[in-house]
Amino acid sequence: MRKTIARRGIAPGIAVLAVTLALPASAQTCVEEVTEHFGSSPFFQAADDHRIVCDQSPGQLDTGCRFDDSGDIVVNVPIKRYFGRTDSSGQIDEALIENRFVSEKAYLVMPAFDIDLPDEVDHVYLNGEFQRQLEGTNGSWALNIIPIDVRDLKFPSDPGSPWGSPPQTVTNEVRIVIDVNSDRRWCMSLDWVAIYVDGIYPLLLFHGIGAAQDAWENADIAARDHLQDLGVPFRSDINLPNTFGTRDNNSEDIAEIINATLPSFGVQRFHIVGHSKGGLDSRHYLAQRLRTQEFNPRGYWPRSYVTMATPHHGSVLADMAWPAWAFEVEGRSENGIAQRYLDSAWTAFENDAGPRPPGLHHLRPGSLQQFNTQNLVPTQTRFGSMISDAQTTVADDPEANHIEEPEAMPLLAEAQFPGATGRVRAVAGTRLYRALGFITQVRMTGLETGFFNNVTAYNIEVTARGDWNDPNPIQNDLAVTQPSSQLGTGHPEIRFVRNDNDNVTEEADALNHAAIKDDINFDVLLNWIKQWYPRDQMDVPDPKIAPGSGGNDD
Repeated sequence: MRKTIARRGIAPGIAVLAVTLALPASAQTCVEEVTEHFGSSPFFQAADDHRIVCDQSPGQLDTGCRFDDSGDIVVNVPIKRYFGRTDSSGQIDEALIENRFVSEKAYLVMPAFDIDLPDEVDHVYLNGEFQRQLEGTNGSWALNIIPIDVRDLKFPSDPGSPWGSPPQTVTNEVRIVIDVNSDRRWCMSLDWVAIYVDGIYPLLLFHGIGAAQDAWENADIAARDHLQDLGVPFRSDINLPNTFGTRDNNSEDIAEIINATLPSFGVQRFHIVGHSKGGLDSRHYLAQRLRTQEFNPRGYWPRSYVTMATPHHGSVLADMAWPAWAFEVEGRSENGIAQRYLDSAWTAFENDAGPRPPGLHHLRPGSLQQFNTQNLVPTQTRFGSMISDAQTTVADDPEANHIEEPEAMPLLAEAQFPGATGRVRAVAGTRLYRALGFITQVRMTGLETGFFNNVTAYNIEVTARGDWNDPNPIQNDLAVTQPSSQLGTGHPEIRFVRNDNDNVTEEADALNHAAIKDDINFDVLLNWIKQWYPRDQMDVPDPKIAPGSGGNDD
């Protein structure tokens, strides 16, 4: 049963007011930026994303043994991390607790000196709510671990704005009412006070080639809207300066964006989600930028890295699209499905649709071979890959090679095919699906050596698997095959493959390269992350007793 603050017959409101007025405001303020333990107890854990430590508070901590007539010990512990949506009072949104995005259990941790049980009774309050009495023994330090309800804490209501500004600090009052049963008989002291609380780290979403922040808004129930509804910390309004840039240049931009974003969440840890080439750009950041002082001066570290429809081994479509950009072509030879694909699908380049150099080259299978050997995912970062299958008909069905208009949208949308009927987009989608499902290698011949040379014609040499009429092509999302989405040997990863049988609503049947970024897949992603974060235990130490000196008891 919870109690309000009341001492020896004094009305609770009067008692709190009297104590508050008796103490200077500065005496209740934590000293910021403490890098080393200040105090005499043998216990200490440095601050972290889930440990908020107040190690110095003049007049309240490290005071020597303190009697009740000196007033309550009052320490305001500042929370500077944005954990997610709150109400107007700073209490965390109940949905975040129910969905396990924030741990329901938190902890108050404090070393207390000279608690003479059972006669001495010192009460602990958090934001005016009674928690329990302190524990310990005569003449020794005792590390008190007090489980608390996260609903008793107050949190920042929003990330810092603009990006790079810290969240507004919210303080939580920890009050020790000393020796509640007697007058100046027992004394005690505190060394430091900490709040242990954990929640999901922010998600940073990086778009793919030719895209922008609105890439996270173009599914039936888009990622951005779904994450906003959930109330979790995230940022999707990220626009890489050169959306067609190289992996090297884009990874520098990613480093700059991360450094400019994470201060607004008040964390050192975060999660990366990369769509399509954004997954390759992010992997280059992890391998080449993360461990450098130049690009990561604050020591940020991703807890997880998840790619959505990323061609880790390239896409033959990039090889087929390459001549449309790399060469001025006056004539083309006919070569079956590959040529029809060029003529109908990504050759909507005339409408400024689809990837283009220099980033397009980094989607070609040949460019990924060396890249994959030199750009590994850090072993301390958990890795997951997601891919979907645009073909939602049943395998072995005679119609299994056909893509319907809903399965082609929004990837082959109005921007790529202005004025086209739904049937035209469905035909283009079918050609896309078959090209990826059967073609294993594409070579261009009849081209002069060099870049952007003028030629009059070219031939496409195609290596295909199986029979063109085989009803079971390699599953793909109209841009990336499922085998290419898996990074492979040496990279422990969780794979998420979704097809029509996994749908939970009729509206969620557009599982192509663009539509993969929907609410269902993000729920899968979030549930995977929640296996490890947040954590209920949070490395909380065991209660301990140790000899120490904090003053003389009476």
